[in-house]
Amino acid sequence: MVLERPRRWSKLNSELRALRDRLDVSDVVTKYAFALDQCDWDSLASLFTDEIHLEMPHVKPASPRISRKEFVELARDTVGGFEATHHLIPNHLVEVASNRATCKAYAHAWHTVPTERGVADYCLVRGFYEFGLERTDVGWLIDRMIISFQGPSRGTWACTR
Repeated sequence: MVLERPRRWSKLNSELRALRDRLDVSDVVTKYAFALDQCDWDSLASLFTDEIHLEMPHVKPASPRISRKEFVELARDTVGGFEATHHLIPNHLVEVASNRATCKAYAHAWHTVPTERGVADYCLVRGFYEFGLERTDVGWLIDRMIISFQGPSRGTWACTR
């Protein structure tokens, strides 16, 4: 009987570690949405590794591998023209394997643009995110982000920004 207890504790510790990893990965993705919508560029930068693999159908960097600094500048330039943004990233499917993680989630992003009083103008896009994350000394950081659009974009603004 004495030998069973350490095995059970070892299994429990492993399961708790797996749950902690999943929660930590999910938190990083949620922090990404908040930082982007609040235009908190320092917080946004803190969520990424030095280099990022980026695939976004609406923004084409010169190379799919960009620096963290280039990513933050791209994000600032992209959302900077909007009066407000609201990125919902729900339904996280998290897989962890050692020091790597993937988080797949829905994308639902609302963007409003300045217009004359009484005229609402917006762009709504839907699709999917796929984040790749790496476990580092400071926690989980995003090193890959792929966005794919699904269905038509909505809004009186062309959504082609």
